[in-house]
Amino acid sequence: MKASSQHIIFVTLLLLATIWSCDKGKDKISAQSAASYKIAIVDSIQIDLFTKRITIMDVHDETGNILAVESSPPVVYIMDPKGKILNKMDRPGEGPQGVGARILSAEFYEDGIALMGQMRLKTYDMDFNVRKSLKPEYSPTGMIYVGFNHLMEFDGPNHKQLVAYFGGPQFNSNPSEKEHYEKFNIVDIVDPYLADESLTTEVSSEELFRPMGELTPNSKYLAGRAFYFITPVFDVKDNQFIYALKDDTTLYKRSLPEGDIVEQYKIPFDEFIIFKGYSMGPEGFAEQSKPGDYAGQIEKVYTVNGFDIVMYNSGMKLSALQALDKDAPDIRQQIDRINYKKHLILKDGQRVNSDLKLPSKVSEFILADKNGYLWGRKDLSEVEDEPEFVTFYKLKVVAQ
Repeated sequence: MKASSQHIIFVTLLLLATIWSCDKGKDKISAQSAASYKIAIVDSIQIDLFTKRITIMDVHDETGNILAVESSPPVVYIMDPKGKILNKMDRPGEGPQGVGARILSAEFYEDGIALMGQMRLKTYDMDFNVRKSLKPEYSPTGMIYVGFNHLMEFDGPNHKQLVAYFGGPQFNSNPSEKEHYEKFNIVDIVDPYLADESLTTEVSSEELFRPMGELTPNSKYLAGRAFYFITPVFDVKDNQFIYALKDDTTLYKRSLPEGDIVEQYKIPFDEFIIFKGYSMGPEGFAEQSKPGDYAGQIEKVYTVNGFDIVMYNSGMKLSALQALDKDAPDIRQQIDRINYKKHLILKDGQRVNSDLKLPSKVSEFILADKNGYLWGRKDLSEVEDEPEFVTFYKLKVVAQ
């Protein structure tokens, strides 16, 4: 009986060792598959302009021409794929041809372009002659975002339409009240075809600017806390609106123009300090001035060649912030070195890159075109002399 018991124990241990070995093998395979892609520079363009303020807003799907903007003073450039300037608009922003003192976003739209200013949107032909002039009927409630790509074209049922974000939802309410979150919408669906043909009047209509994208029932923003600036970062591909809210942890995909959710998943961050909001009512205003953790932020969201790309920073604990010398002249650089920009390459909601740092030479991603390329801005943090050209990089997701 004793020998038989020892044999049973030996067999049991052997089986457990085998199972453990298989599990480790699975973990190893999983780890290998989760580290099989990276983002690599495949080309670059140099633009002969002496400015740091220019941003590429769109790349034409067919010609590869580039639409770039200097926000203030407002200048729009149309360039060929190599960065040669083909045309530009530098008319006064407040005139009848402009969209205000600042150009916030721009997009190739149909056979022309669309420009967004503060609570204003106009469409033009390729020579910058105005076609339609539209103005939302609601008052601005959020922040003004300069240099973000907050205007994107998609294929509507009968013609091209636009997704637009003007800085806040379509109503005036107090973020410290529950009603604000129950009525919240993420973006507007804009249909310029419904606009009055007259260029002498500003068109204002609910049909022109249809609110789209409510907060989902399980959203942290519906949990009875106050969030004063709920900001989406988004992309549009294949008639899907792909987005996340900057201090949240879920990526959503909605159909266009309907706005139905077709997919959502938790973003697999390595680490991410979650902002839990403030108390409702007057107490919340006082809490904003109290020291606290520096919450993580999602900076950009893109979809390219079947991969979702998320650019973010993880945030910093209050203890780490307090350990820094607040009076040091390079305090901002110290924080950036610790709380640096990261990126995830996601396939079916799973992370497939091992290195979280942005590619060398790239300071940020700025665009994902429909031909499979990401675009990035050149990192100038280590450059001592002012460069003679503005450089942007074309990047691709590649297997390692």
